[in-house]
Amino acid sequence: MNMTPVDDQAEPDHETETQAKAMKDQLRKDVASWSAARPEEVARHAAELSVSAAKPPSLQPAPKPKRSKTVVPEAKPAPARNKPFSMSYGGVTNAEHIANMIARGAR
Repeated sequence: MNMTPVDDQAEPDHETETQAKAMKDQLRKDVASWSAARPEEVARHAAELSVSAAKPPSLQPAPKPKRSKTVVPEAKPAPARNKPFSMSYGGVTNAEHIANMIARGAR
């Protein structure tokens, strides 16, 4: 297969390149104008900030911090001791379970 460019394809490439160059030139011009305008905006913004940041010192002394009252928790009576954890043997009491174990001959 021979891959030689056809004249119809050569023209769009040339036009595309021309358009691309024109777009690049326009972008360069835009960037240059934005770069030139930016330092003026930054300087103006910095001047506004420096003017608004300067506050006259307060003539009144700072108020003393107020102390909060300490809250004393109410004395609660000690809760009654709960029984320690115990196993449940199918709904029977511990004494009944021991009796059943002895009856079956377990040691």
